[in-house]
Amino acid sequence: MQLSTQDCAQLNAVIRKLKAFGDSDYGLLIEHLETASAYLLGAMPSECTHNLKLAQRSAERLSGKPLPSELGDTIASVLKDLKSPHATASSNEISAFFQRAGVSFGIFYPTRHVVAVFPSAEAAQSGLRVLYHAGLRLWETIVVPGEEAEKFLDQLRGHDSLWTGLMTEVSRLMQTEAAVVDRYAQLAHTGAGFLVAYAPGEDEATNISQLLHPLQPLEMHWFMPGSIRSMI
Repeated sequence: MQLSTQDCAQLNAVIRKLKAFGDSDYGLLIEHLETASAYLLGAMPSECTHNLKLAQRSAERLSGKPLPSELGDTIASVLKDLKSPHATASSNEISAFFQRAGVSFGIFYPTRHVVAVFPSAEAAQSGLRVLYHAGLRLWETIVVPGEEAEKFLDQLRGHDSLWTGLMTEVSRLMQTEAAVVDRYAQLAHTGAGFLVAYAPGEDEATNISQLLHPLQPLEMHWFMPGSIRSMI
């Protein structure tokens, strides 16, 4: 079972209700839920599970205060989904990540992001943990399994304006750079894992590449408007 956008939506709805109370005593509970939501979107089920359990304990200590009626059910529902050993980000969650990041050309041209390709999604998740522990914000990174990358690309092809935008951007590139985009599509088909991290400038891109280099990614590039730079 894949982690669904419904799980994220349920958590975020509960968080909004808790914030609406305006009670500082809810601070820790909200923090645990927000962290769990970020891990859920980042396809890190173990870390998400840990924070949801911390949220459960915080809620128990607040039993004398009014809480959203669906809080317990929402946490239990997400924990149930997280039990799947194959939990990964879905194509809808990938789309949501790029929409939030302001990327208009889809996964195969994520402007101002570093893309590191690993042999598997599990290896890419190891890279995600390295970046997170180095201080990168989790909501600016995502792991995309090859299967979901293909699904996302299929959805992109079905969206005329987005697909036209992607093709327009790629057509501006030199032939060798356009080949990178084709290479990613091939790697997605073989089951490779894609780690995408926001890098607005050269310093950020260099830092990310230095952190990931010891994990020996198959490919790593920094996508900029009109050009792609190899980071290996």
